[in-house]
Amino acid sequence: MKMVVSFDMMLKLIAAIGLSCHFCTALASSVSDTSCTAGGSECNKISNSTCVSTKCKCNAGYNETTTTCTKVLGAACKTASDCSTQVSHSNCSTTCSCVPKYQEKKNICVKSVSLTTCAANGNECDQIGNAACVSNKCKCNAGFKDDVDACTKVLGAACKTAGDCTTVPNSACTTSTCTCSTGYKESDNICAKLLGAACKADGDCTTTDPNSACTASKCTCSTGYEESDNICAKPVSGIACTKSGNECNSIANSACDVPNAKCKCDSGFKETVNKCTAESKAITVSTTTITTLFGATLLVFAFKDLF
Repeated sequence: MKMVVSFDMMLKLIAAIGLSCHFCTALASSVSDTSCTAGGSECNKISNSTCVSTKCKCNAGYNETTTTCTKVLGAACKTASDCSTQVSHSNCSTTCSCVPKYQEKKNICVKSVSLTTCAANGNECDQIGNAACVSNKCKCNAGFKDDVDACTKVLGAACKTAGDCTTVPNSACTTSTCTCSTGYKESDNICAKLLGAACKADGDCTTTDPNSACTASKCTCSTGYEESDNICAKPVSGIACTKSGNECNSIANSACDVPNAKCKCDSGFKETVNKCTAESKAITVSTTTITTLFGATLLVFAFKDLF
């Protein structure tokens, strides 16, 4: 008598006698035939697949092609169903691609923020969140970045370079996070200049600039400090120094004025708050020079008339 053993039964028998699951994977005739356990590594050898209900399954946007998972978008196709049955809102145009108003994101087609049409008094952009209707198209609000199908907040988001944060002016990528640049603080999801901003207490200002204070409900520089490049800095002449010290070394083109025990800009440089900048050299022309030049001009015209 012959006994018919199914493929699934074979896998269970192999597992029962303790053979390696890698061997089970090798015997599988397709991705969906590969048995797996939650948290296991059985599907790791099949790129773009995960374990779902004890079987490996291709991730969203990927099609099972026997023992592999192949990306649908960009793949060759013959009919619309070659694409749409695998990825919603996709169509066939020699290759699978997203239909109008949809864009690719994480291998599937999602409705694009910038391609969503809207009416001035409509609510088409409300479903997106943090977006508004501008010139009949949805647009992310200030402080939010168009992330294809959503508007994501920029400040506080992870970043690798400053370019990841530039959607918000006066921001920077600091310790892998988008933050406001020096002299600016977050206000309504954007970076607003601190000095001159409304405040109720010193803490509203000092958390951004320790040398500032809340004066008459406005953030201003504390006594002994002046504004320079949006921060409160101590003026060159306000920095105490000694003959043997190096207190002025950090200020280019300055030295210690020992009698006054204060830093001072070198000759030919002027104090610009916390910097010493080169003085513009005025051009002086004497009266004698002007008279000579005027006389020479008259002679040229006189000779021109003779010839």
